Amino acid sequence: MSANIRDISRDNISREIIKAFALIGKCNKKYPKIADIIYYINIEKIIENKLKKKYRGIFYSYASLIKLILFMNLKRIKNQTEIERYLKKHKSERKKLGLKRVPDQTTVSIFKNKNITGEIDEILSFIKDKIIQISKDFNIDLDNKQQKKIKTRQPSKLYYLDREKRKAIKLLKELLIESKLIKIRNNCVYNLREYINLLIKMMLLNTYAETGSRVYRKDKKKEIHMCKLCRKSLLYPLSDKIEKDWALNYKYCPECDYRERISPNGETLLYHINSKFNSIEKLMKQFEILFEKIWYRTKKYNLFNKSVDISIDCTEIPFYGDINAVGVEGKEPKDGTEWGYHLYTVYVSKFGRRYILFNLPLIKFRKGVPESLYLYDQILILKRLLIYAKRKVRIRYVLLDNGFFSSDMFNLHNELRLKCLTIVKKKEKKIIKETMNLPSHTILTDYQYGDAKITVFMIRKKKAVKNNPRKIREVNWRYATNIQPTGDSVEWVDTMAELYPKRWGIETSYRKMKEDFSPKTTSKNYFIRLFYFELSLLFYNLWVFANILVFFSLFGGVKKNPIVYALDLLQEMYYIDPGG
Repeated sequence: MSANIRDISRDNISREIIKAFALIGKCNKKYPKIADIIYYINIEKIIENKLKKKYRGIFYSYASLIKLILFMNLKRIKNQTEIERYLKKHKSERKKLGLKRVPDQTTVSIFKNKNITGEIDEILSFIKDKIIQISKDFNIDLDNKQQKKIKTRQPSKLYYLDREKRKAIKLLKELLIESKLIKIRNNCVYNLREYINLLIKMMLLNTYAETGSRVYRKDKKKEIHMCKLCRKSLLYPLSDKIEKDWALNYKYCPECDYRERISPNGETLLYHINSKFNSIEKLMKQFEILFEKIWYRTKKYNLFNKSVDISIDCTEIPFYGDINAVGVEGKEPKDGTEWGYHLYTVYVSKFGRRYILFNLPLIKFRKGVPESLYLYDQILILKRLLIYAKRKVRIRYVLLDNGFFSSDMFNLHNELRLKCLTIVKKKEKKIIKETMNLPSHTILTDYQYGDAKITVFMIRKKKAVKNNPRKIREVNWRYATNIQPTGDSVEWVDTMAELYPKRWGIETSYRKMKEDFSPKTTSKNYFIRLFYFELSLLFYNLWVFANILVFFSLFGGVKKNPIVYALDLLQEMYYIDPGG
């Protein structure tokens, strides 16, 4: 035994260590940690009068730093950065060592050089060996190996699904806020998040701006708001004293009379939409930027690297008000009106899903209509959409509705070197007569239609009668394209006929946009109506992108049926806070 350690008897040190193990036994700890044993050891009693006087003012007690060094020896941690990382993760063990915060490397190294002499180092090594010996004698596992062997319950698949959903939806809301859907100035009462949450609430309820703002205000009442002056909770005024509902849109502090508005109303939202987007170019440019950002992120998953089929369709939104309003044009009689808005959309069909690339409205010149509203021709809109789509994807076929059937349309596709496919109109009696008595899979090449040469082919399909589904009748389907048939004519006709139904999925997409992502309005203001329609298209793309994100994070690829539902997307986006 060395002369240094004779002053402190080994028996006394051993007695202190055994006391520590006994105190742990009273606490009924099955798997004691090293920090628990060091916590009950009276280090100050063991190393009394062995430490030098304090060489400088220090935040940590000497006993806590000695416990830290002993802890590092028992844990076999030599690197200071490793012990810092460990103690930041395990705050309870840090407190048991007597540390209010994690000491830095300089503090520990200076303490070692100034105070840990050979005598104290010998005592600490003896304590370490004694703790290890006692733990072996009583089969105590200090490293918690037995605890690690216990099988923990694995999280379910729903847990991972919900986690990935929240990640994806949080990313989408950050994207909406960063891209500034509505440009709000810094001195405005309400920030952009309030307006986005109000729009989402209107989509959830499928209602108007005023009704949505009232429900949104009720949700905001439940939140806790603090006074910025005296930091006390704000109170909501009693509705009995105030008759008007709009006057209740604030909370006040009972002490300093500080007032804070709760949420924007419907008129404020419509004012910002109308004032910020006072021209078609501004509105379409803003949404084009948003579509570009979503497309840039979607393209990273390599879903549209190969050639794809695109479809272009015209959506007619019925209108029941003043027919002289901007953007209102004639249409086929349906739903009790012959007037409505016309909007043309280009989208990609792949994996049983439709991804919208962009859209343009149809507006003709009228008295009082600004010159900026120049999209007056169907062929002009079609050309702009095709040129835009060519910049984004490699186009294999362009699938069109029979409303586009014209010689100008075929000439436009020939000019742009694109292959198109459409259905022959019922009004084209000449083509119908010539193919009436011909057999199925008939092909008419180099057919002169106006100033364009096209290929017309017919196929007979069986179809059930509407009133009597048991009865089946044959129907002639006539298609027109600007390409020449190749290979076997029967196979070529079947291939082209099977290709066209990809376009029909857009009807389902429009119904989903109308039911889930479209707020209501009765305004005659064209910019508000166009903003709502563009917003529904944008949220539809966000919904498709959310499904892509979750599918790739869970399965590494896209599947057909959606895993994120539209209602879940809106609810999560409404309540989630992206921060920042």
